[in-house]
Amino acid sequence: MEQEKLSRPGGRKREITRVSIVDQICSSIRQDIADGIWKAGDKLPSEAEFAETFAV
Repeated sequence: MEQEKLSRPGGRKREITRVSIVDQICSSIRQDIADGIWKAGDKLPSEAEFAETFAV
């Protein structure tokens, strides 16, 4: 019965993972670079500016 509560319809289970704040911020910065917000040779914001931007 306990197993039935954990299973999804069709017998498939959904995998749940945790993503750290560091990984989320790195992903966001990578996406900004890919989107062209920062180009090669551009100066990136300081650590303090990033901390303020991401409220961490």
